[in-house]
Amino acid sequence: MLELILGIPKRLDKQDIEEVKKEEDDKSFEEQKAYWADDDNNWGDKSLLDAYKNLSTLIFQYNEKGVELDPTQDTSTVHTGVSAQEVSEIPELKSAVRETPDGIKMLDIRELCTSNTAAIAEIARRIEKIEKYLSKGE
Repeated sequence: MLELILGIPKRLDKQDIEEVKKEEDDKSFEEQKAYWADDDNNWGDKSLLDAYKNLSTLIFQYNEKGVELDPTQDTSTVHTGVSAQEVSEIPELKSAVRETPDGIKMLDIRELCTSNTAAIAEIARRIEKIEKYLSKGE
């Protein structure tokens, strides 16, 4: 079974970002900072939700290899989810993918859960703004 790397995430403040900027070359930093939330939970030029827009929803059953990798599963249960291969191609989410020694990609559900929670928070903020806008029109 894959060993999960657990850590406590730390939200970067402006001072942290400046320190990272000093350590990274400018090009690398410019590429990365678009994905970091600032003090107002803004994500630079991107939204965390953009990462989710192109994911396909899958309905699947584990095959025998899947059961070998996770003996808690069986081949008869129908699951809904996303593809680890597809998630691994998305910069904002690729930390939620682990690879077995055989090269099989698997989702790290704990890591994906933190991304999902951040996405839900962003959705909640957007809904709140829409509700405030709509309530002004009444």
